[in-house]
Amino acid sequence: MGREAIRRPCSGNGFLLAPAPRWKKDARLGRDVLYRFRNSYPTMGRQLKLNGRELGVLRTIGFGLGVPGKEIQERTNIEPEDLCDLLNTLLDIGYIETPTMKERVPFEEYATEIFEINASYASDLKVAMRR
Repeated sequence: MGREAIRRPCSGNGFLLAPAPRWKKDARLGRDVLYRFRNSYPTMGRQLKLNGRELGVLRTIGFGLGVPGKEIQERTNIEPEDLCDLLNTLLDIGYIETPTMKERVPFEEYATEIFEINASYASDLKVAMRR
């Protein structure tokens, strides 16, 4: 082979040959950057992975004003117990927040609580919702 290659274990029958990583000067960053693959480049954003229910809830909440939990339940048709658990998961991760800054919302209060998108994740969530 004319170019350097590294051996990577793969499932099946042995090893996969991949091009060796190489350093290149990046004009945008003004420094050398390690490129592992031909078309890769460093990105500043976070890669978010969301399932269908999470995407549905985040789309329902939207990027404007907050939405009460009862309205989210009506629009998404998710069972109330499952929705409360999903909202608490999104609160734990930090993708959404409440104006009262609660870390967890009890089942009895989720219907009246207002939920809104966390501004820190807004641009990354917009990209994730487009996929």
